[in-house]
Amino acid sequence: MVGLKEQTVKDAKSFKQAQERHRWIIPSDYNVTVDCLDRHVELRDRVALYYEEENGHSARYTFGELSTLSRRFANALRGLGIGRGDIVAVHLPQRPETAIAHMAFYRLGVIGLPISKLFGPDAIRYRLNDSGARAIVVEADNVEKVESIRKDTPNLAHIIVAGGKVPGMPMFEDLVSQGSADFTMEKKSSEDPILLMYTSGTTGNPKGVLHLARYVLGHNGIDYSYNFLRESDLYYGPADWAWAGGLLDGLLGIWPYGVPVLAYRSDSRFAPDVT
Repeated sequence: MVGLKEQTVKDAKSFKQAQERHRWIIPSDYNVTVDCLDRHVELRDRVALYYEEENGHSARYTFGELSTLSRRFANALRGLGIGRGDIVAVHLPQRPETAIAHMAFYRLGVIGLPISKLFGPDAIRYRLNDSGARAIVVEADNVEKVESIRKDTPNLAHIIVAGGKVPGMPMFEDLVSQGSADFTMEKKSSEDPILLMYTSGTTGNPKGVLHLARYVLGHNGIDYSYNFLRESDLYYGPADWAWAGGLLDGLLGIWPYGVPVLAYRSDSRFAPDVT
């Protein structure tokens, strides 16, 4: 498969030489989840995600496990009536469910709507209504924030809870465990929309910007620096996976190389000595 790591001129001796020799390689059937997870057949048992929490809890997931979990969640979303072209919001910090959800979205053809954990009810309401999102994945501790605006978000059909249990609401963990591990992906395309990300709103209301699958391949400016990644490396970036710098430049930009990512969840402010 041709993916992100094939976009660079591997043996370029200078940036000028790389510019002169670079040619875009954008396969018509490009899919982000295949590039990030499924292509790593020989690395299925290699750890892809290390997860740590401020309280000391930790976990690890291999490429093979994440591939399976994303299939299960994609099937679970289908069971909720969510399908290709629908928008699902992710109001989560760096945690396994965030990554699994995005991988499931791109597998299913759902458009992900990242919403920062820092946003309050008004910012969430605006994005849910402007996008017409049909579901949101949220931590148990933040359900009350979403519940407070539910009557004002008529398109929102499902609140999926991660990292805890809320009576009457589907739990991410349960949906994944109940979903089938067998998933047949529909015809994929580099033109498939995968992400709806909103501008900051400093000049008027935030504007939704739709990103296609090939946008990930277009990150070869950062990708050239990733040419120096080694198999023994571990990647960590403190940026929230709701932002382009955390999700696109980090998670989605690293996994195509088969390099593991560290996710760290904290309720505290950024502390260099910890992270």
